[in-house]
Amino acid sequence: MSSTVVDFGKPKGDPAYHLKIDLRKFFPPINFKKMNKNKIPHIGLDIETLSLRPTACITAISAKTFFFDGTVDNGLSLKCCVDATSCAMYGLTSEQRTITWWATQPIEAKQFFLNEPAIKLRDALMKLAQLYHAVQDAYNCQRVLVWTQGTDFDIAVLRNAFRQVFDD
Repeated sequence: MSSTVVDFGKPKGDPAYHLKIDLRKFFPPINFKKMNKNKIPHIGLDIETLSLRPTACITAISAKTFFFDGTVDNGLSLKCCVDATSCAMYGLTSEQRTITWWATQPIEAKQFFLNEPAIKLRDALMKLAQLYHAVQDAYNCQRVLVWTQGTDFDIAVLRNAFRQVFDD
């Protein structure tokens, strides 16, 4: 895991210049035996992509804050479409087989992409980081657990995207 601190908002004139996140804190190792899961906020995270590789172009990010007791904080959530061209500008990749797979999906699966305007990758990643910090602030905690389907896709893709966009 990189020890790089990602500085959001470069250059200094950007309104989010002060926003920083350490990738190790955003995706920390977890010791489940030592934590009270009901008191720690969790973020359920899902992304949609145009590839199955860690370098995948991200087309959507969804995140929702919840607790293990079943409580959901709908005010602290994120759902955004990401502009594929902006992903390509940072070197994120797409694969024809994944694009073909998306073309075969029912209209209901693609409805979100058709109805929502896409934002630039940098803006989407900043929104995700801002959500993480907002959850920390709202619940006065240093640790927020991020959950995804599986251990080797969503996190790897997001880690690569953060590095491509925010590392110099």
